[in-house]
Amino acid sequence: CIRASGPSTPERPHVEEDAFHPHEWYGESKAEGERIAFSFQDRLPVTVIRPPRILGPGDRENLTFFKLGKKGIRLELAGGPRPLSLVDVEDVVDLLLVLAEKPEALGQAFFCAGPERLTLEEMQDLGAKALGFQTRTWRLSPAVLTALATAADGVTRLTGRKLPLNRKLARQLLAPAWTCSGAKAERLLGFRPRRGLAESITRSGEWYRAQGWL
Repeated sequence: CIRASGPSTPERPHVEEDAFHPHEWYGESKAEGERIAFSFQDRLPVTVIRPPRILGPGDRENLTFFKLGKKGIRLELAGGPRPLSLVDVEDVVDLLLVLAEKPEALGQAFFCAGPERLTLEEMQDLGAKALGFQTRTWRLSPAVLTALATAADGVTRLTGRKLPLNRKLARQLLAPAWTCSGAKAERLLGFRPRRGLAESITRSGEWYRAQGWL
């Protein structure tokens, strides 16, 4: 998972050889899980896949932004752009099958991402276009987003109601970039994601709507 690597820079995506620099507990748990897995590679066949943000049917991580779009809200974060690597769930499955079949994958970690990247704003625009939402931009500074997330966490603690915004999400959104390179998988395994991100976002939105989530 890219969260083990922590944020990247807008100019340079993460590669597999980069050291882990997770910036919250979830990323730390992913990094530790990978270290533990590789500690068994002298006894078990170990290969690791590191997907970025995943799109497609079943995804809940991006649902918040579609729900905001339905309400006519498009978030724009000051200080951007902040590029994101994303991948379709079917491409993740395809790479898992390749990893299971290719002996050269043993003992290796692979990011699963194509060269295409989007900002949060671009992702929202594609979702709104796919589902026919008319949105109005709400421009937020990092300080305002952090304050709103802190207040949302307070409401959650007091009421037990989990809100879509929290400080963990705010830290993710305010990172300079979350990008990774899939060049290693293409070079060693001949694998490259086949599905465009606009198509994946459309499939996600249509699935949310079919499930009654929007």
